[in-house]
Amino acid sequence: MNRIQLLNSRCFHLLLLIPFLFVGCNEVSVIEEGKSSFGIQGDLVQCLSDTVKLYQTDGLSIRQISAIALIKSGNNATFKFKGKVPQRGFYLIGTSINNLAPLILGGEEEIKVDADGTNWAKSIRLSNSPQNENYQDLLIHIAEKNKIADSLQKRQAYFYGAGKATKRQKEELHLGMLEYRKKEIRFIDSLQKSDTYFATIARMGLYPVFDLMDNPKKYPNMLHFFANKYFDDIDFEEENIDYLFPLWENSVTYTRTLLRAPEKMMQKDSVFLFLDKLLTRIPHKKRAYRLVLSGIMKGLEEEESGMYNKYALLYQKQYPDEKEVLAQIDDRLQAVAAIEKKKKRFEIGVEPPEIAITDINGKPQSLRNLKGKVVLLHFWKSTSPASRGQLKTLLTLYRKYHYAGLEIMSVAIENNEEALLNTIKTNKMDWIHVTDYLYWQSPVVQTYEIKEIPYLLLIDKEGKIASKKLLESELEPKIKELISVAPPQNK
Repeated sequence: MNRIQLLNSRCFHLLLLIPFLFVGCNEVSVIEEGKSSFGIQGDLVQCLSDTVKLYQTDGLSIRQISAIALIKSGNNATFKFKGKVPQRGFYLIGTSINNLAPLILGGEEEIKVDADGTNWAKSIRLSNSPQNENYQDLLIHIAEKNKIADSLQKRQAYFYGAGKATKRQKEELHLGMLEYRKKEIRFIDSLQKSDTYFATIARMGLYPVFDLMDNPKKYPNMLHFFANKYFDDIDFEEENIDYLFPLWENSVTYTRTLLRAPEKMMQKDSVFLFLDKLLTRIPHKKRAYRLVLSGIMKGLEEEESGMYNKYALLYQKQYPDEKEVLAQIDDRLQAVAAIEKKKKRFEIGVEPPEIAITDINGKPQSLRNLKGKVVLLHFWKSTSPASRGQLKTLLTLYRKYHYAGLEIMSVAIENNEEALLNTIKTNKMDWIHVTDYLYWQSPVVQTYEIKEIPYLLLIDKEGKIASKKLLESELEPKIKELISVAPPQNK
């Protein structure tokens, strides 16, 4: 897994979050006594609403903290918004919970806002606001530095992976990484002197560079380095971090990256340990704790992971007064439970759902009737390049092991009978072929929740799942192992 695959979802442009961030969020009207003043002058076109509202969010819930009436002139409108927010930080402005845009508020009295009232997120333009303008510049600067980091990591992966790098090349790469880190430190230090708030954003935004010449013993692989270093330089005691919304976004990215890692790089139990370690660094009473916990839950929820339950229950315990949010969490817990129940139908050692369907010759076939044989259950499509590319391997395995007890049942995801029959005949695929020609709407395909093809499931002589998601190189050793096991004797 390369650096791009690990971190490709890491982006701090909050406008990109608006379309999906608040689906199912809880809107509560709350007026808070603030301590950081702000002022906004706004001009809107195509505005059908009568008020502009200001919101704050922790990722799961969204609260209205203030509102002001618009001065209308046809479909255009103006407003002057003055007030106080709890702290300098990221807030949301718009005409409804589904029509918002982010901005930094606090400490600036004459921010100019221009927007199309029908789509704040895509149209908002901010001026006369050094901190919002500097933030956009900072995002560009971070992106440029991360391109350099990616280039260094790719070169390292090539040199060490291919095993062709000379000692001199490795040393030059090492020096390049050292120089990158020095420049990164100087960049952070300069920000720290001018604006500690942006310095914190930069620390979270800059990729930690994994140098094999420094880290081969301390960290087993790049992912463990990433897991330890991602939030390493963040001071969670800092006051302004409570309204630093990129903290939520980074928590989502951190969780996704750990969860999607191959088992060989990180066991799932280790994911728990790293997430727990992150939370223990943050005082529970700080708003930053809720931002991080919400981000973890979002990352786990999107992966449909049973790990979601642990942190959902923690949120319920920490924030018992969030009635509407807790109700949404309860709904999600029930949905996760249903997903996990469905997954158990395909666990190793479980008998998979029956397949009773006619084959391409009109003869009834049944997966249950194949007990006593090792069965390779194969989902495919005759016109799929990936499926066709795998046929040579299946043909070889069938010819070598069919008479020793291997059977293949191919389930064709088809709506083209002629293409299917021609492919089977041309390639001399002399095993069981079944299909109902209902394509992806086939009940068998939906029962087995097939999303990608080809898909292979290996079933032992007792009719139970022995392996799934096997690589082609892993098929033959596993088939030989299963065939050599004698079937159970009837007593």
